[in-house]
Amino acid sequence: MNLSYLQSIIKRGEFMESSKRVKVIFTLIFLVLFIFVSFTKPIIGLITNYLWFSSVNYKELFTVQLFTKVKIFIPVFFLISLVVFIYLKSLVKNYFHFVEKPLENEFKRNKLISLVFSIVFGFMYSLNFTSLLWMKILMQLNKFNFGYQDPIFHNDVSFYIYTYPLMRSVLDAVFMLAFWLLVTTVMAYLILIRFYPPSKDNIVYLNPRNNVSFSSIANKKVYSYMITKVTVIGSMIFVLFALSYYLKTYELLFSSRGVAYGASYTDINVTLVSYRIQMVIALVSSVGIYIGFKRRSLKLSLVGPVLFLAVTLITGGSAMFIQKFVVEPDEISKETKFLEYNIENTQRAYNLDKVVEKEFPVDQDLTKKDIEENSEIVDNIRINDYRPLKQTYNQIQGIRLYYKFNDIDIDRYQIDGKYTEVFISAREMEQNSLDEKAQTWLNKHLIYTHGYGAVVSPVNKITQNGQPELLVKNLPPTTNTDLKIERPELYFGELNNDYIVVKTGEEEFDYPSGSDNKRTIFNSDRGIPLAGINKLLFSIEENSLKMLLSNNITKDSKIIIHRNIVDRLKTLTPFIQYDENPYLVINKEDGKLYWIADGYTTSTMHPYSQPYVTKFGRANYIRNSVKAVVDAYSGEVNLYVFDKNDPLIKTYSKIFKNSFKDKSEMDKYLFAHVKYPQDLFELQARVYKSYHVNNPTVFYNGEDVWDIATEKYMSEVQDVESNYLMFKLPDSKKLEFLLSIPFTPKEKANMNSLLIARNDGDNYGKIVMYRFPKDKNVQGPMMIESRIDQNSEISPQLTLWGQQGSSVLRGNILVIPINNSLLYIEPIYLQADNSNNLPELKRVIIAYKEKIVMEDTLEKAIDSMFSINKFDSSSSQTDYTNTDTTTSVISDASLNELLIQVEQALNQSKGDIDKLEELINVIKSKIK
Repeated sequence: MNLSYLQSIIKRGEFMESSKRVKVIFTLIFLVLFIFVSFTKPIIGLITNYLWFSSVNYKELFTVQLFTKVKIFIPVFFLISLVVFIYLKSLVKNYFHFVEKPLENEFKRNKLISLVFSIVFGFMYSLNFTSLLWMKILMQLNKFNFGYQDPIFHNDVSFYIYTYPLMRSVLDAVFMLAFWLLVTTVMAYLILIRFYPPSKDNIVYLNPRNNVSFSSIANKKVYSYMITKVTVIGSMIFVLFALSYYLKTYELLFSSRGVAYGASYTDINVTLVSYRIQMVIALVSSVGIYIGFKRRSLKLSLVGPVLFLAVTLITGGSAMFIQKFVVEPDEISKETKFLEYNIENTQRAYNLDKVVEKEFPVDQDLTKKDIEENSEIVDNIRINDYRPLKQTYNQIQGIRLYYKFNDIDIDRYQIDGKYTEVFISAREMEQNSLDEKAQTWLNKHLIYTHGYGAVVSPVNKITQNGQPELLVKNLPPTTNTDLKIERPELYFGELNNDYIVVKTGEEEFDYPSGSDNKRTIFNSDRGIPLAGINKLLFSIEENSLKMLLSNNITKDSKIIIHRNIVDRLKTLTPFIQYDENPYLVINKEDGKLYWIADGYTTSTMHPYSQPYVTKFGRANYIRNSVKAVVDAYSGEVNLYVFDKNDPLIKTYSKIFKNSFKDKSEMDKYLFAHVKYPQDLFELQARVYKSYHVNNPTVFYNGEDVWDIATEKYMSEVQDVESNYLMFKLPDSKKLEFLLSIPFTPKEKANMNSLLIARNDGDNYGKIVMYRFPKDKNVQGPMMIESRIDQNSEISPQLTLWGQQGSSVLRGNILVIPINNSLLYIEPIYLQADNSNNLPELKRVIIAYKEKIVMEDTLEKAIDSMFSINKFDSSSSQTDYTNTDTTTSVISDASLNELLIQVEQALNQSKGDIDKLEELINVIKSKIK
């Protein structure tokens, strides 16, 4: 061998070593970049979240979650990683007993691979385990009892709300671990066999032609050892099956097999027994599989699983047979006690067991005097409707394209000393409505930062052209009442979905003033400072290079995020469900604007409670336990507990000790504007349609099922919405702000009851059901609609308006109790058939007893209705001989109205010519 040849070999070796070093370097660089990209964004998100929670003074909500996750993650990570590493190390070590001994560096490499795999697996598994279980663990550790038990296993309901979900999740996690260990075992052996085949002793040529061979002895031992590992894991899985069937016994309380939700006759007498048998068989199978493998007895190994499968099939078939041929022929007697459990627990879960039922006689004996004595009710009868009103507000008070009224809320205020029901809406900034050229980063994030003011109008006042009479209006807000707004800027609202930066080198647009714009600077210490590294962090978090490079952002600048009210609250407390419709309140004491949002605690795990699909998802337990108040200017949040008896909110309050306040700490003026939420009330009404019944036989037969009354709204027939109205309850002399919804018997139009939720003072949250007499035909809203359509005076007029380039819009029918009578009100709108249409209130229809009138205003309709009523021959209180009274009543009416009265008097007087002549003489005197 010459020298040049040796040199070439050496050089080639150096090149190979150099190549390996380059590969290692590139591999390390790739790993570093991968880790940086994978973890940088989450870490930045973690830091920016901490800064935000701190800025809103709810750091506890962040730190409790973070520290709890860390406390769970670290031990689970080390435990899982260690178990997997020891298992893999043992597996590899035992495998190499059957193959040629590998080199020392290969031992190290395999050990390193096992360690890396164990760490990665442990990290991913622990991360998933922690994210799923952290809140369940906290709830279990801080739980409160419900104070009543399920009727089958006699556990406090808290067991199913807290303990059972945790046990189920832990068992699922262990199942997942066993599954991945099984997969890892098989994959590890296949990889080892591929890279480290068995030794070449005792070669047997299976196919000499293709020269395919392997060591029969070594392979038998390898596969035998692999099967042993798989068998042990399989045996463990059957233990888990036994635990799973133990938990499945509790799941029967959420069964939908029977006539009502919850465990039924078949579930208790067949399925429960089968689950307990299967639990025992699963344990026996676990032992049998392992012993059978050790004894090389396939029969012994399979007897347990086969028996398990057989029992599953037999009991499943038996349950179907029992249900079909034993229960269904005698269902009512078999299921009676289970129906009782369902009724009782459903009423508890939806808080319907607190409903107070009262009788409402529906005497229908109102007089003009009754109306006058209840003038405060009449003065608050809602004749405007929120949907047409929203369009009207946007047209007459939008001022600029970028302002929008997103929602119309109903509330009550003491205005100049008078308790008044009003509509209120915030004038918010919709940045996407800016001119396309103006939608720059600077405008959207630094200049056009906030909405401005609100519009308020009484529910029953209109102008001469049918538009709402405005109490608060214009920019800046003006009013002739004591309802003044001193801080009209709205930095937080329902449309604010993007971040803004305040206290920058640019002044913010405040509101338009003539041909000029007023400017302002955010005057609050809220927000996150963008000094130092914060500017870089939020530039990355918001994917905004302009934020990083902008010279307008100074050391004094602050970023404001989560400006949407619902998003802000959900980010703070994701374990509470929030109403998607927060409402605006003007605080007369400080002149500031606030948002109030309703928060709910919900669960799907209340035994024997019928689940319903809500706006927050499926649930069978719900409480309106939280009222959140958000300052529309600064974004300050306060969370108040309104249901101290709810075990869920008590648990959350114990976990987050400093985050929730008692309702007694709420500002007294804001407290006066708290409302019972419509979403919850309408859900309770849906449940109450069936669950007002306590008798299981009546419930089973559906003898007393109700419907929510229907109405013709606009041009469609729909269920009547719940309505906030102001009237006096029959047993109260005080005007109240109430939420009501009417019921009818199933598929009938007559009304049989009125469900009412109280809102004011100490009566807040109390629900009353007023039942109407069964021996009277009380008209429902749809009956009134039909009578309107059949009325020879009203129906042609509505048809005529609808043919003259306009659309007739029919508002909600309102059912107004006055004394022991019911008054029905429906507003009629006209809307031009063009793109710039503006709905105008043109008529008000009132129905009472057998009479319907339609007038320009509510006052005229009331006057006309009860003037007509004076000539009702069925009324014992009518004095037709009192000409002065008749004259005084008629004096306010138009000639046309007088002639209408003549026609009606003719129809109602049944030929009493003297009475008719008396009225005609009055009309003649008026004409002269």
